[in-house]
Amino acid sequence: MGAETVMLEAGAKNIINVSSPPAGQDRFDAYVALSPEGPGVVFPADAWSGIHKPMLIMTGTRDQSLKGGPQARLAPWHDLLGNQSHCQWQGVIDGASHMNFAGNGLGHDQVEPVVTETVSAFLSGVRDHSCKLPPPVSGLTLQAK
Repeated sequence: MGAETVMLEAGAKNIINVSSPPAGQDRFDAYVALSPEGPGVVFPADAWSGIHKPMLIMTGTRDQSLKGGPQARLAPWHDLLGNQSHCQWQGVIDGASHMNFAGNGLGHDQVEPVVTETVSAFLSGVRDHSCKLPPPVSGLTLQAK
């Protein structure tokens, strides 16, 4: 529920009739969603198109979704408006599963430092009003809009 709550707070549309709180309260300067759900049980297609705040979305190539497998977790990123002033990043970690983002599962000890460093770089960039991506890290595909 962590990433779903983040998306609701940031203003993603939902199909479970959550109005407020937390939906659309927009109380934070930036949002980080680890292993977000795509369209399905909570969110309709295009649920994230109205999010204007800085957003970091992280997932893994083995991060299974309730509907649609790992590819469905990329839907929020594709739906964001994409404007450098919004500072929106997506990171995909090779081989990372859903449990790795929870600090468990085989390989979580390799995933955790990548997540921590990426979140830190993102929040530093937001604070400095810069969306410049950090230097590449092995096993992480990171992109900005």
